[in-house]
Formats: sequence, structure tokens, C-alpha cells
Amino acid sequence: MAKAMLEGNLTPFQLALLACRYAPPTVKCECRMECCSGKKPNQQWRDVVRYVAGEALMHPLRGCDKANLTYTVAVVAAEYGGKAEPLVKLGKRFGLSAGACTEHKQKVLGAAGGNRREPPGATGPHDQAVRYAPILLRGMGCVLAGFVF
Repeated sequence: MAKAMLEGNLTPFQLALLACRYAPPTVKCECRMECCSGKKPNQQWRDVVRYVAGEALMHPLRGCDKANLTYTVAVVAAEYGGKAEPLVKLGKRFGLSAGACTEHKQKVLGAAGGNRREPPGATGPHDQAVRYAPILLRGMGCVLAGFVF
């Protein structure tokens, strides 16, 4: 029910940003194999990270001759808690200098128009979604008034 309410009030991009922020990158694995670490990648989280990266490639990175989906996914995953190879090291595999890696990261995170490190008052899609979701969920009685996101 909460997801349906959010879907009616937030854009698909904003929903993906919320999922990147709040969904765990890994989930418990129940396979009980001897070689298992007890965790496996959360496929839904990986899908939304890829969606956000794809949006970045379609908009702020459109026409960038160094734009690369694998690198862009790594930038988004690193920002939202996934384990990733150091971005400069990964960027070098795609012919990106350290400066180009920084510029690429700024454009990718700028596509969200804010991230968890932005100062209060930022107004990008990420910040709007993070501000709006608790208000909507509280209004539905799904989150207690004192709960802090």
C-alpha cells in the first residue's frame, strides 16, 4: 500500500533514488551452501542503481564521449552504499583521468539534484523525494511522528 501511494506522488526517478538510499545492497542468503557468506546481492537494489545510472547517461552525460554505463553504475553504487572498486582506478580502465573521474561523478550525482551529503535546503529530485516520502507515509499512518529518516 505504501509503495502504491508513493508511486502516485513521486516520479519513477524519485522512487529509484529512494530505493538506492534505503534498500540494502545485500540481502540474507538462505542457500546454506558451505561456500556461502550468508549474503547475496539484492537484485532490486542493483536494478534501481542501474536505472539511476541510465538516467544520468541519458541526461547530464548525453554526448559525453567518455560516458560509460559500468563506470556510472559504480559511481551511483558507491554513493548509495554499495561496495565498489575505487572510482579513479575503475575510471582508468575506461580511459578517464582523475579529473575526468571527478567531473563524471559530479555530473552523475548532479543528475539526482542532491545527495545525502547536500546541505539542508537543496531542492533536487533526491532531496524532494527524501523530504516528501516521510510526510506521505506519516499521513498514511505508516510511520510514527517521531521517527527520523
